[in-house]
Amino acid sequence: MHKGVKIALDPSPVQIVLLRKHAGTARFVYNHLLAYIQEEYDKGNKVSTNFYQLRKHWNSVKAEAAPWWNECSKEAASYGCESLSRAFANFFEGRKSGREVGYPRFKSKNRCRPAFAYTTGWI
Repeated sequence: MHKGVKIALDPSPVQIVLLRKHAGTARFVYNHLLAYIQEEYDKGNKVSTNFYQLRKHWNSVKAEAAPWWNECSKEAASYGCESLSRAFANFFEGRKSGREVGYPRFKSKNRCRPAFAYTTGWI
């Protein structure tokens, strides 16, 4: 049996800023990696869309791409990698099965819902 718990958050103004920073980091990583994949594809290079390969690439370029990366948890960046990997998996699987699944699109600061997840460290 699986149990779920819903918790209503009531963050303070400082916590709201931190939550938005984390969601922005996830969005930035997603967009940065999507741009990298498109750039490499345009050059004719093959790029893996595997979560671990995306995270490995992000870890190698994060110091130059985002000098502020250490202000947020690594989980926010990892969530951006995971979201993009899942988007590509849905795209490729949809093409195989005949479903209409679009190519992953860039996330807009104003149009997308701010989101990130912590997947480790919960006890």
